[in-house]
Amino acid sequence: IWRAGTEVIARYSFKGKSPEDLPFKRCDRLVIISSTRDPNWYMAKRSSDGHEGMIPANYVQKRSEHYEKDADGLCIQLKNSVPKMDLASECKVFEQHGWVIQKKDLELGETLGKGEFGDVLLGSVQGMKVAVKMLKKDSPKALEEFLAEAEMMTSLQHPNLVQLLGLVIEEAHKGMIYLITEYMSKGSLKFSNKTDMWSFGILLWEIYSFGRVPYPRIPLSDVVKHVEKGYRMEAPDGCPNEIYDIMRSAWDIDPEKRPSFEEVLTRLQSLRQVM
Repeated sequence: IWRAGTEVIARYSFKGKSPEDLPFKRCDRLVIISSTRDPNWYMAKRSSDGHEGMIPANYVQKRSEHYEKDADGLCIQLKNSVPKMDLASECKVFEQHGWVIQKKDLELGETLGKGEFGDVLLGSVQGMKVAVKMLKKDSPKALEEFLAEAEMMTSLQHPNLVQLLGLVIEEAHKGMIYLITEYMSKGSLKFSNKTDMWSFGILLWEIYSFGRVPYPRIPLSDVVKHVEKGYRMEAPDGCPNEIYDIMRSAWDIDPEKRPSFEEVLTRLQSLRQVM
């Protein structure tokens, strides 16, 4: 999640496919204007001429990350970039806007799951059940991304979204921050090998499309509706029919009709011998 003002550099050229898109060339510099409902797309401005439009997130990377991998005109290759705002200032913003919860008011319970940054626990704040997301990665980048997620959640208010209730930041200097959200007792989706098979079909599509965002040009909010009506993505350019057949079988609306991973492995091994 990138905040407004983040500078990014194009990893690949992007021609754009609609009037809202912002075309750019590899190594062009852009500035993020805002995020969108689709986490794979951002509104951005091209630094060279100020033109604005939509850009795919997987075609660009943060400027600091670019120079950490490639000097690209700098005297030396960067080792670690310096955060734009120190931790105390970041936390002060949440405090000023009333998002801080005191640790003494928080009680932690059982572990509900594992997240990218750490564990998610059942908790209680003044008698109300909550979900508690804990930051455990002791790195500036993880902290920056965690706070960026929290910042974005402060602006999202909708009956169908899990709401941010606040943060516990008393131990932020130790790399420990608690993000407090509503607790959804029946909010966890049930996963199985069959749901994983659907995801594997999406992964195959992404591989053969060279990293394109799935369901292109369909708003994220409309994807489920299209899928339920029978829509399935077309084969990427150059994708073998045999591979696309695997994708389509993985996307069967009836989970029981989707192949097992063992069956797919057998098919892929057979294809490997003849392709």
